[in-house]
Amino acid sequence: MLPPDAHLSALLRVIHVAAIEARAVAWTSEADESLEGKREALAKCASLTDAIHNIPLFLTRFENWNESRFVGTLRRHDQQWAERGLTSLEAVYRDELHRHAERDPEPQGGNVID
Repeated sequence: MLPPDAHLSALLRVIHVAAIEARAVAWTSEADESLEGKREALAKCASLTDAIHNIPLFLTRFENWNESRFVGTLRRHDQQWAERGLTSLEAVYRDELHRHAERDPEPQGGNVID
């Protein structure tokens, strides 16, 4: 079962933002000669990919979707990194869901979370 349009769009947006951020962190760390800076960059990239690695499964097996668990994963990532320069992935997800809810007041399947 595929996800409703709102969730599909929100999940793809999270992948997009996380991939761009991981790329930016990697390129920026190239100029950082300190071991500490390189370790932080690796930790950021690992956290970003950890937050999104199950999304492709959700896209094709939406019946197994556990939105609260997924949001918890995004929240854990955000708590560690959002104040240290990375975008809040939970906010990206929620904003995209709300954008769809405003356009289509009755989303297909599932509820927009608050």
